[in-house]
Amino acid sequence: MHADPDQFVPATGDCSLTTQSLSLPIQPAFTLRNRHRHFLLVSVLLTEMEVYMRNVPYTATRSNAVQALAEHLHSPAFLLGEAPFNFDVQLPREKNGEANRGFGFLTFPMAELGIRFLKAFPHGLNMFDRMVQFHPSRHPEGRPRVVEEIRTMPFTNPKVLEEEEDRYLQLSENRIVVGSIQFGWDCRDRVFSIESESPLTGTLSFDDERRQFRMEFIHISYRYHIAIPIPQIDFLAAHPGKEGLPVIFFKLHNPPFLEMDVEDVPSQETRKAGGDNFPSMRKKISFLPLPHDHERVVPYISVTIRFVCPFADALDSFQTLSELVGLRHLSRNSYPAEPRCLFSANALDSLDSSIRSLPWPVAFQVEAIVRKRAASIPEVLEIIPDIKELKEYQDSFLRVTFAEEGRHKFQHDRDVDGPAYIQDRIGSALMQGLHVAGHRFVKPFQIKSGEWVTASAIVADLGKFDDLEFDKDLIRCPARYAARLALAFTTTEAAVAINHGEQGGLPDIKTPDGRYLFTDGVGTISLAMASDIWKRLKHNKRYRSIETPPSAYIIRFSGSKGVLSVDHTLRGRKIMLRKSMIKFKAPSSNDIEIVRAIDRPSPFYMNRPLIMLLEGLGVPYEVFKRFQDRAVEETYTAPVTLDEAGKMLESHGLGMSFRIPNTMVGLHDLGVETLVGDRFYDKAVEFARDHILRSPKHSARIPIPGAWTLVGVADVHEFLRSGEVFACVQPVQGERIFLEGPVVVSRSPVIHPGDVQVVRAIGKPPPGSCFEKEPLTNTIVFSVLGERSLPSCLAGGDLDGDIYNVIPLDNPDLAGFLPVDTCDPGEYDSAPKNLLPVGKKCTLQDVAGFVMDYLVSDVVGVIAKTWLTIADQAKWSGTPVNTKTIPRQKRNAKPDWDCPETLTTPTVGKFYSSTRAIGQLSRGINLPVDIGSIKEGATWISSNGHRNTGDSRIFPVQKRVGQSVQTGEIGGQFRQNAEKLFSQYKAQLQEAFIGTISQRFTDQRRRKDMLSRLRESTDALVRRIRYTLEGGKAESGEDFLRRSWCAWQVALNKGSQFGAQSFGWLALGCILEAISAIQERDIGPTRNPIPTGLPSGTSLGKRRAQELEDDGERCSSSQSRQKKVARTYDLDHDVIDLTVEEPEG
Repeated sequence: MHADPDQFVPATGDCSLTTQSLSLPIQPAFTLRNRHRHFLLVSVLLTEMEVYMRNVPYTATRSNAVQALAEHLHSPAFLLGEAPFNFDVQLPREKNGEANRGFGFLTFPMAELGIRFLKAFPHGLNMFDRMVQFHPSRHPEGRPRVVEEIRTMPFTNPKVLEEEEDRYLQLSENRIVVGSIQFGWDCRDRVFSIESESPLTGTLSFDDERRQFRMEFIHISYRYHIAIPIPQIDFLAAHPGKEGLPVIFFKLHNPPFLEMDVEDVPSQETRKAGGDNFPSMRKKISFLPLPHDHERVVPYISVTIRFVCPFADALDSFQTLSELVGLRHLSRNSYPAEPRCLFSANALDSLDSSIRSLPWPVAFQVEAIVRKRAASIPEVLEIIPDIKELKEYQDSFLRVTFAEEGRHKFQHDRDVDGPAYIQDRIGSALMQGLHVAGHRFVKPFQIKSGEWVTASAIVADLGKFDDLEFDKDLIRCPARYAARLALAFTTTEAAVAINHGEQGGLPDIKTPDGRYLFTDGVGTISLAMASDIWKRLKHNKRYRSIETPPSAYIIRFSGSKGVLSVDHTLRGRKIMLRKSMIKFKAPSSNDIEIVRAIDRPSPFYMNRPLIMLLEGLGVPYEVFKRFQDRAVEETYTAPVTLDEAGKMLESHGLGMSFRIPNTMVGLHDLGVETLVGDRFYDKAVEFARDHILRSPKHSARIPIPGAWTLVGVADVHEFLRSGEVFACVQPVQGERIFLEGPVVVSRSPVIHPGDVQVVRAIGKPPPGSCFEKEPLTNTIVFSVLGERSLPSCLAGGDLDGDIYNVIPLDNPDLAGFLPVDTCDPGEYDSAPKNLLPVGKKCTLQDVAGFVMDYLVSDVVGVIAKTWLTIADQAKWSGTPVNTKTIPRQKRNAKPDWDCPETLTTPTVGKFYSSTRAIGQLSRGINLPVDIGSIKEGATWISSNGHRNTGDSRIFPVQKRVGQSVQTGEIGGQFRQNAEKLFSQYKAQLQEAFIGTISQRFTDQRRRKDMLSRLRESTDALVRRIRYTLEGGKAESGEDFLRRSWCAWQVALNKGSQFGAQSFGWLALGCILEAISAIQERDIGPTRNPIPTGLPSGTSLGKRRAQELEDDGERCSSSQSRQKKVARTYDLDHDVIDLTVEEPEG
């Protein structure tokens, strides 16, 4: 029944009612006045989520009504120990919009809360000096949209929202008039050289959504934009200029974004007059229509910009704007400016002619110096005469990365015309070639036979791509054609020749309906061939400690790709390829190239999408929290002892350049238990801990011990039944583990509830079975029986190298990961091919077009984050997100787990406290705002630079060294050489000892790239020092030990000099390795040798030869690396600006 809410009044009664949601009897709270006084409205009480409010003051607003109600609804007396909940208040307003109509609606997220409220306040509440009455609503179930929102979104104080709205209003109204734009060069004498200037009228404002300063101006009917993201600002000043006009000065890390509206201003105004208020689409441009040829100078002078303002109040307005934005370091110091013509047309012409006279590799580096804005053109012209003495050699290839300024990935922006920008900036290089330092790439060159090598000749030599029986449309599909070309350039570890007759073919195993392949991308290999490959790979340092040959390899061979697993029934040297592995024909290639040997299992780490999915399938938050807490605890307990500290660093790839993990374990074996209290050690551990905890904090990357990540292969012997898998895990150090019982199997990236499946692992293989003869270690073997292949159910996976996450549920510690609900797998049908017209074949121009399309559509990260955000804000339904369109988020505020690490505290109003597991996990880890540098505390080195000879931690090392060489004061040539070596090391020191960068980044891809370059450069420097300490092949281990001991003595006596601490650790590692080499030479391998990273029994000469081979492999894979600047910390002294240089030699 329905009645006028005004007819409902509080009443009393003695009847009790129990609902499904409440286990306790409740008293009826309402009856009908003048009608059946004791009639209980059972249907209303069972669904009471919306409550009617009457007698509301006409001046009340929604905001102060919410605040007044929150004082009661969130009070301990009402919550009864529960967490505060969200609710909604609606106050309909009069037509004039100035006052409410005296009534409203209060909506609760759950019916029991509405029942509790009506029972607790039967006579209403005193609000705004008036008794506001509450009654059941005509629509007790509430408005669906409102109920869904308050159920999924946490409560936010409306006062905070009002403050944020007021701030937003101030930002939108604060537009500063600009009268002139100046681009220039920041000279070394702190003068701004004006290189490009344009008097115009524009406005400077702040876009809060994108966190950008935006300067807009109109030129010939089109609106142009200069967008300056906050993270790119290095220095900001606002001060009176030379003529008294206000000046706003930006110095940036990377150039700003330049944009223009696609639609002209008159057209926009006409459209808006017709009621269409959507902003015009913009496109990115590479230069602005400014006088004095802005296009010519923009590559060199875009990181220093001055805005000259015509009105005196601009400084105060910008000060207010900066405070609203949150910038606390606005300088008022004057920055003088004058035109110096450093990048004039004449200067650029002089540079171009001078560069052309240099050998190309040298010319490339000179051009890079200018392009990276490390020196002005006059400065470079001054040094060119000196560098012409460099030796000439030829280079003809470049490895190119397409990225934004600062090596950022192209940003997806709904309001910017991305395709036009890519076409303009990238299309010219792809279609017309890349011109660098006077050369066009690919640069044709002539080989010894006299044949000229060009881009087209290289492609023609790769193989046959047309008229293929197994892929007739390949030559008409630019995307697939490009992928096949890229296949030929895969980085591989080794190559083994295949003789005629050693290669065979196998048909793919299909489902009965032929829709799915059980063997998609996987073939077989004989044990003899696998052993030959393993012998070749054992030269690589990664594999030296592995004794048992792997059971599978990821390969590239003659236009084929995929996995080869050992088949014990094959005899002799044999590989068998399936049709699904063959991508094109390359008959001239007879080398099987190894991408990776499956020699060890990979640990399993949780991630945000998988956690979100498992939580939706019923896995409770507490399960994830337990493993995160364990991981966090280990980062604090492991450093207590050196052996555990070494294991922790090794498991996270930290300190590897200096071989710190091995050194720590070696020290522990000598009797040095701990270095806790040593300021250098403590600070190194602090840096390591910060690095380790950033992964679970910002990515929910949580280690799950006992679970594994394995490469998938097929059961070619048809032993497994449908729904069964076999997995034999062989850790590098440990016994074989056969997974048995139910296991959770998934494959990243997960996005559909069916991407997680529970299947049965058969455990230890039965006697006489194929798996007893060949257990295919460190792989997960899938059945080839049934209606559908299991890999295809897991995010559309296959077996050409895909890795699968496996959680064994029979492990009591992992049983909590069993999903309460399961879902049928999703359908992952291939997208329609984009084919050229019949008869037309793909050219490199078509490939270039595909590359540009790919760069535009490469929004996987955007899709993944949007999927997570919508899932965070939505009610669980089990319906997968449509990935063909990226919907907007349900509200502007983002979940706090999406807060960039550059913000130490999420901004209220922009981020909300997520109630999902990934939000709670992120908040469960607190990172230090600033680690700082070493300032005080004890260390192995005393403050005055003299050795702590009584330090009990030094004595075990000295005692052990003394068993092989003299440890007294070393002088003469040894000492001089060690001092010289330290000087060379300190001059080239451009590393962080632990191998991490503590600076916060908004772009995590960029941080990973910086880390990779940092570690590569540091490793090259350390190897050069170690090379010198080891000496020649003919020198003895005692000589290696003496030099290392002397180097350590030098480090100990250098006190707190820059580089002394890390140089000491480097020398200490060499000491331990020399001791181990001497020990193995004299008495043979021992059960517990000091760790060296090489197999036991390796001689010092062979050891050094292997090091040189590793160096050659490393240098050959990194010749195209260029310099990069980052900000990081050095543990020896203080914060430094780190430049990672290309390794020498």
